[in-house]
Amino acid sequence: MNTASANASWLAFLGALAGCADRGDPPLDFTRLDVPGSETTIASGINASGHIVGWYRDSAEDRVRGFLLRDGAYTSVDYPDAVLTQLHGIGPDGDIVGSYRKAGEAKMDFHGFRLTTAGEFIDVGVAGHANSIAQRILPDGTVLGCYHDEDWTTTMRGVTFAPEGPAILDMPATMSNGGTPDGRTVVGLVMDTRRAFIVDEGVLSLFDAPGSVRTEAWDINPSGTVVGLFEDSTSATHGYLRQGETFTTIDYPGAASTMVFGINAAGDLVGAAKDSSGKPHGFVAKRRRS
Repeated sequence: MNTASANASWLAFLGALAGCADRGDPPLDFTRLDVPGSETTIASGINASGHIVGWYRDSAEDRVRGFLLRDGAYTSVDYPDAVLTQLHGIGPDGDIVGSYRKAGEAKMDFHGFRLTTAGEFIDVGVAGHANSIAQRILPDGTVLGCYHDEDWTTTMRGVTFAPEGPAILDMPATMSNGGTPDGRTVVGLVMDTRRAFIVDEGVLSLFDAPGSVRTEAWDINPSGTVVGLFEDSTSATHGYLRQGETFTTIDYPGAASTMVFGINAAGDLVGAAKDSSGKPHGFVAKRRRS
């Protein structure tokens, strides 16, 4: 890893002025995250130690690179010989998962990987399928994500990449994005129907945020709090928390849109927001401790 980008190709999301505000229950303190030298920054995962991963577009090199933010310092991460690297999740021991693309590949092409704390890149995928995305890593090393071939719908399936082999969701257009530490509950999204799902003890249920026309679930913490984003009838995008059947809307102060992609055991959130000029910025929203 070399020290220190937001991929506009498949997640054209997201910034705003750094600030601090109460947003529902619990109150959250927001801090904007911009990797130095970046055009855009998206924060996608946070572990219990508060280490944050994501990706940014490097202004100097005009390419997408992953980043790790730990103890206030940014470190850029590039999969070897890749022209695009995204980091999506970080485990409790510091192992990271993400996706990459090589030169000459189509925008549809992504390949999942795991990056160990020893600096080793390990590919994550399903035999016989061209593309994969690694979204989250659980304490035992199980990785959540999806595989796809030529599209995001008919050929795409949510996958649990377990040590004993992949477990594949029997529903097209799905992506598995987050899970509880024991793996018994998994959340994600369905691309074609624009709905979120939760798999609890093997039973899959779909859900929608109130008043939404699109809902996506991106992570879940050990207490079962689900986070994600939804689009309302005015085409505005908001983040949300789902605790049981109760939804709380999360909006970065002053932002044009807000997306929440990660949550840790303490209830701290990471995501991205878009300012009035349309520029995406990452953020961390820390649960206010009394």
